[in-house]
Amino acid sequence: MKKQKKCRDKLILPRTALHPGVRAARGVPAQLVIGTCGIFLSCVPQGAAALNLYNGQSHGNNLEINLDTTIAYTGIVRTNNPSQVLIGPNNINGDDGDRNLAHGLVSNEFEILPILDIRDGDWGAHFSGDAYINTPYLGTNQNDSPGTNNPLSIPKNNDFTSATRNVEGLNAQMLDAFVYGTKTFGEGGTQSVTLKVGRQTLLWGQSLFLSNNGIAAGMAPFDVITADNTPNAQTQQIILPVGQVVATYQPNSVVTLQGYYQFQWQPDFLEGAGSFFSSVDILDKGGQRLLFAPYYGIPREQDIRPPSQNGQFGVAAEFTEGAYDFGLYTLRYDSKAPTVYLSSTASSYRVVYPRDIWIEGTSLSTTFGPVNVGGETSFRQHMNLVTGANVSSTNNVNSNPAYPVGDTWAGQVSAIYLSPGLPFDPGGLSVDGEIGFNHVLSVTANKNALPSGANGGLPRTPTAADMEVVVTPNYYSVLPHLDVAFPIGITYNLFGRSQVDATENHGTGSFTAGITATYNVTWIANLTFYDNIGAPNPLLSGEPSVADRNYVLLNLQHSF
Repeated sequence: MKKQKKCRDKLILPRTALHPGVRAARGVPAQLVIGTCGIFLSCVPQGAAALNLYNGQSHGNNLEINLDTTIAYTGIVRTNNPSQVLIGPNNINGDDGDRNLAHGLVSNEFEILPILDIRDGDWGAHFSGDAYINTPYLGTNQNDSPGTNNPLSIPKNNDFTSATRNVEGLNAQMLDAFVYGTKTFGEGGTQSVTLKVGRQTLLWGQSLFLSNNGIAAGMAPFDVITADNTPNAQTQQIILPVGQVVATYQPNSVVTLQGYYQFQWQPDFLEGAGSFFSSVDILDKGGQRLLFAPYYGIPREQDIRPPSQNGQFGVAAEFTEGAYDFGLYTLRYDSKAPTVYLSSTASSYRVVYPRDIWIEGTSLSTTFGPVNVGGETSFRQHMNLVTGANVSSTNNVNSNPAYPVGDTWAGQVSAIYLSPGLPFDPGGLSVDGEIGFNHVLSVTANKNALPSGANGGLPRTPTAADMEVVVTPNYYSVLPHLDVAFPIGITYNLFGRSQVDATENHGTGSFTAGITATYNVTWIANLTFYDNIGAPNPLLSGEPSVADRNYVLLNLQHSF
C-alpha cells in the first residue's frame, strides 16, 4: 500500500510467512462537513452549470431538480522497474502488484459520475453514483512468478482474480443516497433543526491532509484507492458515505449541536490484491492465500467483521465567537482498517476488524491576517496498534483481542495561505500545509504483539510526527478563459516509527510536481509526476513498500 496519510494501514505482514483528477471520485470525492449535499463537490468545478431537469418557479412551486455529470479519463504510466528488494524472497506476500504491472501503462480508466439533486425549499434528496472501466485489469498481466503469486482461484499466474477485476477494472456503484429537511422556529426563525437520513458523509475536526491522525478517522471508511491515485488528496476527498442518521440543532448563531448514529458499517475501500498500488497480497478484494514459502501457504477463511448496527455514534458541540470556531467531540466506532488472525494450528488466516474504539477531541480554527489556521487534538481508548499476523484460538475481537491495544493521543495543526500577486506570479501562491503528531500513552493489552526483533518485526516508537505541504503558483487568464496552476507537494515522516500508524516511518515520504489547466471552469487537464522518498523495505508499510512505483499521471475531466 502506497504511503498516504489517508490510508489507515496498521498491519505489518509476515513477508516470508482537489486535483489532480476526478479519479478521487472512485468511491467518493469531496463532501461537506456538516452540510447539505455532498460527495462530489470538489470534483464538480464550482461555477459549472448543472442540467436543470425541472424548475418549479415556472410552474408556481419551489421544486427544483438538477443533474450534474462529470466524465473523466485517467492514465498512469509507471516510470521505474520493480525493485529486486520488493520482488525478492523476503516479500512473497507483497510482490504481486509489483510483478503484475511491472512497466508501461498501469491505469487507463474512463469514468462517469452523475449527481442528482432534488430540492423543495428546505427539504430534498441527494443521489450520486460512479461507474468506471480500467482496461489494464480486464486482460492478463505481466506476473512471471507462479510460486509467489498468492491467489488460489486463478489458473494462471498472469491473471487477476475476479474480485480485483471488479474493484479495479469494471464497476458501478451508488454512493450518496439520502433525504434531508430543515425546520426553523423561534422568534424570527433564529433556531433550526436539520435531519438527514441515508448514505451520506460527515466530517468533524480540522484535518486537512492527515486524516488518519484526526477525529475524522473514526467517522467513515476511507477510499484508499482514491488516496493512492490522487496526489495531495485532502481528507474531504477520500471519505466514503455510509448509512446514518444525522441531526443538527442550532439554537442561535453561536452554537451548533450535532449527533449521528450509523446503521451501516463498511470497511476501508482498499486496493484490490495484485493491483498496481497494492503492497499486501492477502487483504480485502482478491486476497486469498498467505504464503510461507513459494507455492506453500494457507487459505483465507471468512472475515470477522462488526455487525452493521454495533453502536457507532457521536455527538458534537461547536461554537463560533468572532473569528474563532471551537468544537468538542466524542464518538465510538469500529475500525474500518483490518488486521490478521492466524488459526491456532497455522492452517488458515482471517481478516479481522477491531472494535469498540472511543475518541474524545477538540478543535479550533481562526484567521491570522491572510492565513487560515486550524488544529485539533484527540484521545483514543481501546485503540488497535501496529502489529503483524497474530495467532488467535478464540477469534475474539471485542473483549479478548489478539492484537495490541492501547490509549493514544494525537494532535495536528494546519494552515492555508493565499499570497497577493507577485512579480513572477500575478495570481499569487497558495500554500496548504499540515503537521501531525501521535503518541501511545499506554499499551493496555498484548504488548508483546507489537513489532520487535523477537517476532521478526522492526521495533516501533511510541511517538511519531509527519507533515504534508502543497505549494501552488497560480496564473489566471493566461489565455481567455484559461487558468494554469503548478502544484508542488511533499509528504515527509519527520521522526519516529509510529506504533499507531504503520505508514509513519522516519525518513520516508513522497514528492509530486504537476501542471493543471482549467478552461471555462468545466474543462480540467492535469499532468502530475509522483516520486517516493526513501529506500525500498518490505518490512515497512507506506512508501518503503512501494518505493519502486513512481509514475506519471494524466487526468482529463469535463463537467456539465
